Amino acid sequence: MVPTAADSCQSYPIHQDVITQLPSLNGYSHGAHLFATPPATSPQTIVAELQASLDELHCKIPWLAHHVVVRGAQPGNSGFITSEPWPDSAPPNKVHHVDARAFFPSFRSLLASCGSLVESKHLVPCPGLPERHGLDLAPVLAVRAVFIDGGVFIVLSAHHSMIDGIGIMQLWDYLATLMSGGKINNQDIRIANLDRARVLPLLPPGEPVKDYNHLFRPDPWPLPPPPQTEWRMFLMSRLAAAEIKKRAAKSLASLVGATTADGGDRAASSSSSSTRISTDDALTAFCWQRISAVRLALGCVDANHVSKFGRAVNGRRAVGLGPEYLGHMMLHAATRLPIGKVASSPLGELAHQLRLDLEVSRTEWSVRSYVTFMAGVADKSKLLYGGLTNPRTDIGGTSLLPWAHRPPARMGKLGEAKMARKAEGAQMPGCMYFTSTCNDMGDIQILLCLPKAELDGLAVDAEWSRYVQLFGRRIDSAKL
Repeated sequence: MVPTAADSCQSYPIHQDVITQLPSLNGYSHGAHLFATPPATSPQTIVAELQASLDELHCKIPWLAHHVVVRGAQPGNSGFITSEPWPDSAPPNKVHHVDARAFFPSFRSLLASCGSLVESKHLVPCPGLPERHGLDLAPVLAVRAVFIDGGVFIVLSAHHSMIDGIGIMQLWDYLATLMSGGKINNQDIRIANLDRARVLPLLPPGEPVKDYNHLFRPDPWPLPPPPQTEWRMFLMSRLAAAEIKKRAAKSLASLVGATTADGGDRAASSSSSSTRISTDDALTAFCWQRISAVRLALGCVDANHVSKFGRAVNGRRAVGLGPEYLGHMMLHAATRLPIGKVASSPLGELAHQLRLDLEVSRTEWSVRSYVTFMAGVADKSKLLYGGLTNPRTDIGGTSLLPWAHRPPARMGKLGEAKMARKAEGAQMPGCMYFTSTCNDMGDIQILLCLPKAELDGLAVDAEWSRYVQLFGRRIDSAKL
C-alpha cells in the first residue's frame, strides 16, 4: 500500500518528492472548455456555483488551495519546489470571472467557425509553459470563468510542478461531478491526498540505476535559437484513427509472419512477447512518419540524420496508481531512428517500436531510477525535461487520448462542454499534442508546433490529407 501523508517520513529517509523538481516545470498548463450559458442564468449565478464546487474540492483535497514556493535555492543548488497553504494576508484565490465579450466572437459564431487556437491574452491568468508565469503568488490551481456573448469559457490553470496533464483532466471530472450535485468517492480523495514525498521511493544505495545522463544540457548553453515556428491545429475523426490503427496492426502482423518464417530479426524478436499496439501508438507513428516525409521532401534534412520521438510517459502505473493521483508523474520515452527509415518503414513496425520503448520506460525500475538520478543532481536547472531536442529533426508528443473518447464534461446547469481547447502559448518547436475536441463524435485534436513550411507541406501531403483536416483557424479578436 502506498503510504499517506500521515505516515512518518523518518522511518524511510530516502523518500523524496523528486519528480516535480525541474525548474523548467515551474510554470502553468492551461485548459479551456466552452459552454453555452443557459437562458435567464446570470454570470453571477454561474460563478457562485463554480465557486461552491471549487470550495468543496479544496475541502476534500486541501493542497489544491495552496501556492507553490521554491525553498533553499542558492548558487549550485536549484532548491526545492513544494506547496504551502495560501497566506491569510493575501487576497483569496477565488474563481476569477472576466467579461470578454469585446475580445471574442459570440458562442454561436465561435462554434460555427471551428476556431482552433484561441488567443490566450484574455483567457488565462498568466503565460503558460515554457514562459515564466510572473506571479507574486503562484496558485497550485486557478479557475476562471471567461464570459462571451452566449457562452462561457471555464479555464483551469494548473502549476505543472504540482499537477500534470492527466491530473488536469481528472480535475475536470471532479468539478463536473460537484457542479452536477455528485460526490467524489472517498478512495479518489485518499489517493489525491497521498504524500507526494513518499509515492515514488528512491532506489536503495547499491542497487543499479538506469542511466539518465542524457538529460544533462550540453555545454555551452544555451544553443542557437530554433527555427521560427507556429501552432496549428488539425482534426482527425474517430473513424480515421481506427483505420490508421487497423493499418498499423495489419502491417505489423505481416511483418511478424514474414520475419518468423525467415528465422527472425529485430522486429520479430522484439515482438515475440507482444504484438499489441494501441491507437496512441499508431497515431504517433503516423504523425512522426508524415512529418519526417515532409522534412525530407523539403530538403531540410538528410535521410541518414537521426530523428528522436520523445514521448511523454505516465509513471503512475509503475507504482500502482491511477489517474486519481493528481500530482506530476511524467517522464519520457525516446525512440531514435534515421529519418529516412521513419519515413519509409511499415506503419506497424514504427508503432511497435514506439510501444516497446514506451514499455521499457515505464517499468517500476525505470521510474524509480529516474527519480533516484534526479535526487542526486543538486542543480536541476542543468537538466532538460525529456533531454536535448533538435527541432529540425525531432518531435515531442503528449497524448490525452483516453479522455478523447469520454463524453464531454457536464457541469451542472451549464450542461455539456461544446468545445475544448488548449490555450495558445509560446512556441515549442517540434511539440505535438493529442487531445479531445469535446464533440459528440469523439474526434481528436492534433496540435502541432512546426515551421510554417512543414505545416504547409503536411497540408498538401496526400497521406496526411487522407486522414487529417485543418481545424478552423486562430481566433484573436471579436471579428471573424
